[in-house]
Amino acid sequence: MTKRIFPLFLMIALLVNCERFKVEDLHPSLIAKIRIGTELENLQAELVNNALINVPMRIPVSLDRVYIMDYKNSLLKVFLKNGTLDYIIGNIQGKRGNIRSIDMKLQVPGIVSVGEDDQIYIQNRISAAISTDESISDRFLLNSGYFSMRDMLHVPSYIQVLTHDRDEILNIGLDGKNTAPFRYIENIIIGNKKKLFVIHRIAEEMVLSYFVNGELIGKISESELSILKPDQESKYIIKLENIVPEKNGNYALLSFRFMGKEDERFKFRRVYKFEYNKKEPTEIIKELQDPSEILFGIKGSGEFYIWETRLGKNDVKIQLHDKEGNHIKNFRLDFSKQRTLWRETYMDFNDNLYSIKIEGGNLELYEWK
Repeated sequence: MTKRIFPLFLMIALLVNCERFKVEDLHPSLIAKIRIGTELENLQAELVNNALINVPMRIPVSLDRVYIMDYKNSLLKVFLKNGTLDYIIGNIQGKRGNIRSIDMKLQVPGIVSVGEDDQIYIQNRISAAISTDESISDRFLLNSGYFSMRDMLHVPSYIQVLTHDRDEILNIGLDGKNTAPFRYIENIIIGNKKKLFVIHRIAEEMVLSYFVNGELIGKISESELSILKPDQESKYIIKLENIVPEKNGNYALLSFRFMGKEDERFKFRRVYKFEYNKKEPTEIIKELQDPSEILFGIKGSGEFYIWETRLGKNDVKIQLHDKEGNHIKNFRLDFSKQRTLWRETYMDFNDNLYSIKIEGGNLELYEWK
């Protein structure tokens, strides 16, 4: 009797496992199309060293609007999803016609993020010129799957916050409202209930700072972290690659690459869970053996994504893991055959997944569904 039942249980387990790891296809849905051109109402991109620049790597979306930074002209252009320019934030030089604008001094703007209640967070650098040398324009040649936000412009900056009625209300610095500027900002991430997460650097040290209403709540600083046991220090060179905050401010996931000290080859990647103002990790969430697997983002539920690049392919796989690090599902993003037309792929605070594409003289923004 037992011999007959066991194969049945084994068969059911195999079927459940196959269903669990079945790949679900996500398809790109066009949500906005912005014309690239020379007029003020266009996206004013430039061709430098065969690369199209003055185009942001990420574009925030809020309701029926998209927010596109014009670095060269120090303007934030807000477009409706149908491609029409709605209004501009900044100081417009020359004729503006009937274009609505909100005057605000943006010296050298950087990253822009938009949160709930349509609040706008703008990185405003302190007086520096945008360079267009080859080293900077090279990053615009990278297709989707390149996650570094580094723009090679190491200039101190503040984060200026505008409310829905566009009155400037906060000027956030390194330690909160009206404090010293950030040395170098890599990313600005919006969380739930007006929480703000800033990934920045102090010298070569990576830091995650967590703010609520402009007040500094906590930090995770690379130089203070302890993840290696004494017997491992002689074996590995470790590098912090990515920090992804949980949207409620409870913790962050940090991804470290481990390389052999003798051969300097990739050995594995570990994802740790850290709480703010703590030096020791709460736990190791995941160990990844494949160098193509990269920590990508955390959903509001606490489930997180691992991005898996498939070399020589036009698609990528995104693995979904639960809070404990168990692999529960796979998604496939199928890019067009001209993969180089696609820019960054990213998540917003509502768990939406977007990709940017440049084609036919237009910037196209797609949501994966």
